[in-house]
Amino acid sequence: MAKKDYREKRPEAVCDTECYRDYWSIGFMNLETGKKLIIEKYDGLPLDTARIAKAFRKFRIYTFNGNGYDMPMIALAMAGASNNKLKEASDDIIQFGTRAWKFYDKYGVSLPPYIDHVDLIEVAPGVKLSLKKYGARMNMPKLQELPIDPSELIGAARRPLMRQYLGNDLDTTAALVKNLDEEIDIRNEISAEYNIDVRSKSDAQIAETLLAHEVEKATGYKPDKPEVKTFSFKYTPPPFIKFKTPLLQKALEVVLATRFFVSGEPDPPGAKKGKKNYGVVRLPQAIKDLNADLRIGFTDYKLGIGGLHSQEKRRSYIADEDNLIEDRDVRAYYPRIMLGSGYAPVAVGKQFVPIFQRFVDLRDVYKAQAATLKKAGAMEKSMVYKKRSDTFKIVNNGLYGKLGSPYSIVYAPQMMIATTMTGQFSLLMLIEELHLNKFNVISANTDGIVTVIPRERYGLFASIVFDWEMATSFSTEAVRYLGVYNRDVNSYLAVVEDDKVPGEIKIVDGIPEVKRKGVFAKAGLQAKHDPTFDICSTAVIEYLLHGTDIESTIYACEDITQFLGVKQVGLSTLGDGTKKAGGYKDGEYLGKMVRWYYGEGATGFIAKANGARVAGTTGAVPCMDLPEEFPDDVDHQWYVREAYARLDDIGLRTKNPKLEGRQGYRAAVLPKQKTAHVIDLQTNLSLCGKAAKNVREPWEELNHVPHDMRFCKVCQEERGYVDAEDDDDD
Repeated sequence: MAKKDYREKRPEAVCDTECYRDYWSIGFMNLETGKKLIIEKYDGLPLDTARIAKAFRKFRIYTFNGNGYDMPMIALAMAGASNNKLKEASDDIIQFGTRAWKFYDKYGVSLPPYIDHVDLIEVAPGVKLSLKKYGARMNMPKLQELPIDPSELIGAARRPLMRQYLGNDLDTTAALVKNLDEEIDIRNEISAEYNIDVRSKSDAQIAETLLAHEVEKATGYKPDKPEVKTFSFKYTPPPFIKFKTPLLQKALEVVLATRFFVSGEPDPPGAKKGKKNYGVVRLPQAIKDLNADLRIGFTDYKLGIGGLHSQEKRRSYIADEDNLIEDRDVRAYYPRIMLGSGYAPVAVGKQFVPIFQRFVDLRDVYKAQAATLKKAGAMEKSMVYKKRSDTFKIVNNGLYGKLGSPYSIVYAPQMMIATTMTGQFSLLMLIEELHLNKFNVISANTDGIVTVIPRERYGLFASIVFDWEMATSFSTEAVRYLGVYNRDVNSYLAVVEDDKVPGEIKIVDGIPEVKRKGVFAKAGLQAKHDPTFDICSTAVIEYLLHGTDIESTIYACEDITQFLGVKQVGLSTLGDGTKKAGGYKDGEYLGKMVRWYYGEGATGFIAKANGARVAGTTGAVPCMDLPEEFPDDVDHQWYVREAYARLDDIGLRTKNPKLEGRQGYRAAVLPKQKTAHVIDLQTNLSLCGKAAKNVREPWEELNHVPHDMRFCKVCQEERGYVDAEDDDDD
């Protein structure tokens, strides 16, 4: 097979298609110039196949779900199919799930060999997300759903609308290419190194492909996915797993006595994700029961199929002159355990360990070379080795991700359980020893722990970790934090300390390094996080780092993308029993992906198709198109309240300064309540003793009590008593 130059600097373009019974179109966008070309086919206008072929010969083409939809449709269109035939074929894919290889066989078409195509749907972070969702994460100027129902006819009058829609999808796909430049570069490197096209594959798919390639090279045969059988097995730990406390001794005994079950029975048609059992290993109930009492020190822990997780909530820790905070992560944790598990995927056999060992070693070698070259100032060469290191990080972690898939050649449920259980018990060994020596482990997550350490006792801490590394053959990397602020184990902020200047915040490219996870994560593609009113978390971070008051940060920001929320509105059941997806505001259809900000004086909410409220959208102003100027109706006070609520979420009860020093009494009502109360402005409590549930749902002060609203009798009586006291004081 001729070696293809995957590093070739060929002009690049994105491509997309649209299909209706009387209309088919294909669009291209040159990534360098931004110029767009849309070629259409409808009654009276034949398809210009020569022009399409010219574009494919010139450009490296990027699509979103092109392998599954666009490329088969392009092949059929280029073969001369009518609009009706194209719509029938489109329905085959969309409505009936026809796979690409079946499509090519059914319609007798194929793609010409000169097409150089990359499909981004598996490359982009996340699993089978829509292009619209990625557009929302990238803050695209326009979020637009298909404007015309696929069952309708387009006609001449609505063709411009379709051109505009296709152009917007091209813009979004182009932005996706730009945001995935590192992932694309790494895939080009792997493809060039192994002469295998992995440019359209996910991390896990790349790992499986390279493993199969190496097995075939070593043995002459290509491994196939194994037969899945119904069986059960027990976990066998390595000899170093030992505990000192009755709690963990019992936990280990329970796990050793528990059988893990695998079903080889096919799932029923239409089985939902999470309910599928074919080849899946579920966590046995006996282990779930252990989690109810798995507390060490001040932290609760949870054993799972994937890894160990602590269960902290609303806790904040700050390093000071007496205590430091250190995060210890285990290098290549699961890959190392896999190599020592004693198991191998059935389809791969004895070749697995030497091949995987080479992958793991290459990752370490390339990482070390990149660091050495960077230190020597050879940045260009350092980046070459960094890319190679990142390549094998993808491969090594990806192989673990495939252990539980019955559709993979790497499928090995016993190895998966051996890996995750050994990983969890190994970390618990370290946590137990630290606890017995009076250290406070505040968090644990799959491959590492975070500990608060008295500075004067750091030598003992380091000695305990070293002994653990010697006993287990693992090695750890350390990062120190100036502060760790947890809402829960999945949502937290961690302020990274400069490793060269103790006590100072680490600065990267002029920006303080703060790990942001969960609700605090900055919206974006790599964070795998939808916009969730980012300005609120930014205000919290500015307060924690610099003491900047919450209101100053929020009122100073004029970037509307920082104030946005996004939600996907799924199917809802209508009165006639049919189901429909999408959100509406004041009767106007917004789309399946809705985007909004909170506006002053805004009423109503975004509704589902059946009229039900989309949670959290009361007072929302739809923002499907980003405005050129910052809106003048943004409800800044909503964002101030939310920021204070996020501070409260991490255990910092900081009062809104606007509420400080207030005195007197006001009529007020709690959200969604119909009874007015009298509140003491100094305490924010009603005279009958009621309080706001949380910072997000404060008292709504009333200038007057509406005639149709009840008034709390106790507050009325107490108010009279207070008035009398006030009179006496006067």
